[in-house]
Formats: sequence, C-alpha cells, structure tokens
Amino acid sequence: MIKGLFPVLMASLLALALGCSSLSRSQPEAGMYGQAAANATQGSESLAYQFSDVPVPAEMKLQSDESFIMQTPQVKAGALVYTGWRVDPSSLSTFYMRNMPQEGWTPLSYFQYGHYLLVFHKAEKVSVIRINKGRLTTKMEIWVSPSMSSSTSDPSERVLNQ
Repeated sequence: MIKGLFPVLMASLLALALGCSSLSRSQPEAGMYGQAAANATQGSESLAYQFSDVPVPAEMKLQSDESFIMQTPQVKAGALVYTGWRVDPSSLSTFYMRNMPQEGWTPLSYFQYGHYLLVFHKAEKVSVIRINKGRLTTKMEIWVSPSMSSSTSDPSERVLNQ
C-alpha cells in the first residue's frame, strides 16, 4: 500500500509545484518609484526599490542575504548585491553611465575592464557601483552613502542628518 501511495504523492507535489509557478506576481506601480520608471527605455529594466533613484536592469536579481540597508528618519544608506546570469559587465557599466545622470547623479570617476567601479555624486550622497564578472554570473554591488560635508574638516565630526 505504501509503494502505491508514493507515486501519487510525488505526482501531487509536482502538480502543486507547477501550478504555483504559473501564478503571476503583482507588479508595483511604476509611479511609486520616481523618475527612473519614466526614463526606462526598454521593458527589461526595473528599479532598486530600496534606492528609488538608482535604476537596476531586470536581468539583475537582488541577493538579499548579502545586502543591507540602514535607515533613520534622516538617512538611508546601504549596499545592495545583485547577480545576473551571463550579463555582460561592459554593457552593465554603460547602462549606469547613461542612466544615472538621468536620475540626477553626477559621474565622478570610473575604472573599467576586468572589474568595473563607478562613482557618482548627488546632493548629499554618493553611490559606488562595483561590477565583477564570474564564470557564469556577473555580480554587482550598489553602495549608497551620505557624502562628507565640505563644511566639516574632520570626518569623525560628520553627523548623518539628511
């Protein structure tokens, strides 16, 4: 009797798994996330919801176990880690060099080839985007932090009050 029950149980689990995978996920409204949604030139782009002014291509998937966000009423900062299956690091770098200025970010510097490091500045914050190619996946880190105030010469005196 138990031998006959096993195939039925496995078939039921398979049917349940296939049925659940076809459920559509509700998509957030584009207007909720600022100008990046309006600037999306292709349907393949999404946003880093934690930082509404930093666009993220849809091919890149958030690795929440490697990411962190620190938020107070005045400051939001952190690092978001994404991976993408066979995403070209050069095109990812080009994506950010084209799209970050549309979100009000000013490019400060960049390193390219092999490893990519892009640095942007906006009002009272800085964003650093690091892109590394692996064997099969591309890993990207987006860091957003308050910038050092030019009125304070000693970094230890900087108060996070944005």
